[in-house]
Amino acid sequence: MLLIEIVVPMGDTRRDHELVALGRRIIDEIVQEETAPRAVLDRTKALSRVVFHRPAVSVTGAPGDGPAHRWSVRITLPHDWMPGAGIFVKRISRLLGKDGVWVYVVPAAEGGLGAEGRLLSQSALTSLITEPYRSAGHRPEPGIDPVCGMAVPQAATLALRFEELDLGFCSEACLLLFAEEHGLPARPAEMQVPET
Repeated sequence: MLLIEIVVPMGDTRRDHELVALGRRIIDEIVQEETAPRAVLDRTKALSRVVFHRPAVSVTGAPGDGPAHRWSVRITLPHDWMPGAGIFVKRISRLLGKDGVWVYVVPAAEGGLGAEGRLLSQSALTSLITEPYRSAGHRPEPGIDPVCGMAVPQAATLALRFEELDLGFCSEACLLLFAEEHGLPARPAEMQVPET
């Protein structure tokens, strides 16, 4: 779930349909992961938004008129997605033309995002995003995150033993949701970690 707000540079002449196409390209470029199932990627895209703003006035602190064109982008994302935020900045900058792009990444605190009329915990957000994969009836197997379906290394840092299987997880959010749904201890430090 991403909210990407983009301030269109003063004097930019793109029409609305061109911005819609650019917004779709941005979502397609940002929401991609080679090892994630298509259903999870599609859900993440459906929950993401790009909003363009056209300012009436834009001022910089630079002498004179400042830079001729400057894109300002604010990405709001779940706090635990911050470790991967650099790739979002890189991809957006490439699509908008690296030199005139400023990107502000804003992590939303736990419970700081809402959907469907309620605030969402990280577990609730992870559940919402991964529901298509989890509802398909996949059985847990080593090397596949049982919550989102992403491939994970056999020696995953985030792991637990469940039904005699050593399961790895792509993120703490997936591990916590799995633990919650299976009545396991809620924090990774309390969980049984496979012996190496």
